[in-house]
Amino acid sequence: MKKIASRLPETFIYFLRRYRFIMTEPDLHKRYQEMRKGLLDGYTLKPFDDYRCIFIHVPKNAGQSVRGTLFQNLLPGHMKAFTYQLIYPKRVFDSYFKFSFARNPWDRL
Repeated sequence: MKKIASRLPETFIYFLRRYRFIMTEPDLHKRYQEMRKGLLDGYTLKPFDDYRCIFIHVPKNAGQSVRGTLFQNLLPGHMKAFTYQLIYPKRVFDSYFKFSFARNPWDRL
């Protein structure tokens, strides 16, 4: 299976992964799409669409400060880049600027 998957175009694999998520987790997908449109109370992903960027919050790296400063604490907590790939179509995800912050691991020791 791995040999077959390595020969498939990246776009097709992205599409299959996202389609599988939509089919197996329809409620979660609907929730994410409502968050993206800003329809849910509390957290929203609408600032990502407004600014055309995606902030990936790495634990213990001042992500709360970035969320508060840039996005008024409207974003959900720690979400992986993989999750954002499930939420956004490939052309949108690829066109958005993605950023994160990382702390020197030796400083934590």
